[in-house]
This record gives sequence, structure tokens and C-alpha cells, in this order.
Amino acid sequence: MLDGRNKQKIAELIKNLKRITIEVKGRSMFPLISDGDKVEIEKTRIFPGDIILYQKNGDLILHRYYFRIKDYAICCGDNSCRIEKIKFKDILGKVTKVNGKVLQERFIVKVLLYIKVLLKVWIKF
Repeated sequence: MLDGRNKQKIAELIKNLKRITIEVKGRSMFPLISDGDKVEIEKTRIFPGDIILYQKNGDLILHRYYFRIKDYAICCGDNSCRIEKIKFKDILGKVTKVNGKVLQERFIVKVLLYIKVLLKVWIKF
């Protein structure tokens, strides 16, 4: 989750700009992204495995995007057990940099995290 004082301003800035850098509050994406890290959010096409910023119930949340079901994105924090089903229209952008460094994750990490979510979905149903 992000700094609550300026959530609405941040959401509006991202909608109007192509990219913005914001400070993260929370641990749902630990160890990749920690509390206090600065992330660059860019409005661009998203792919499975990307870390997205979305708006839900007035909060701004960073989680990993896994797959699409109709008009919904299925996502989950790397350090979280809860799967989120969000509307695609609520996605504001994706993380392209963490603390000024281009985000480059190993493919195998994305695959393992993807399997984690598939197992959770399968167990849930």
C-alpha cells in the first residue's frame, strides 16, 4: 500500500502523466520492494508477472499481475496469501524501476510465483 496522505493526488497524477515516482508503504511485495522504497510507475501495457499499481476501495496497492479473467486481473502480493480480483479499469500502471534501478526479474522467479497463485486458486475452488 502507498502513503495514504496523497492517494487521490497520486492516482490523478498517474492518469495525467506517463510516469511518476512514488514512495511505498507496506510489505506486501517484500523482498523485492520494501517499505520506504521509491518506485517508478509507468502507464504502459502490462504482462503476466508485472508489478502493477491499482486503486481499490480508495487505496493504492502494488501487487503482481498473474492473469486475466474477462474484465478482471488476478493479482497477489509476493509476500501475501490473499489473491485479489480487480477490474482492469482500476489499474493505473506498472513498476518499471525500484530505487532508480530498472526492474529486471529472473524469469524463473516469475514462474514460481505464478505457480503459487495457480495453486491458491485451485485449492480455493
